[in-house]
Amino acid sequence: PLVDGWQQGAPYDVILLEGATEVEPQAFRAQLKDGGRLLCILGSPPGAKAMLYRRSGEEMGGRAIFDAAAALLPGFAKRPVFAF
Repeated sequence: PLVDGWQQGAPYDVILLEGATEVEPQAFRAQLKDGGRLLCILGSPPGAKAMLYRRSGEEMGGRAIFDAAAALLPGFAKRPVFAF
């Protein structure tokens, strides 16, 4: 599945998701080299942001770069939750 990435070629310097995700792409953390970067669009319009994540050791931090919009990638939708 797309959401699992491609373990066979890891570790990567850069991973680019060519579409949007509604959840932070934590599954790709293990596939990045230390200092590696992941770029994606996080969220859904109108509040979606282009995000740049960087791996440092076992941690991955991210920051918004600019407002953006793209089609949601298969498997990257937020799971429905029950809320009052």
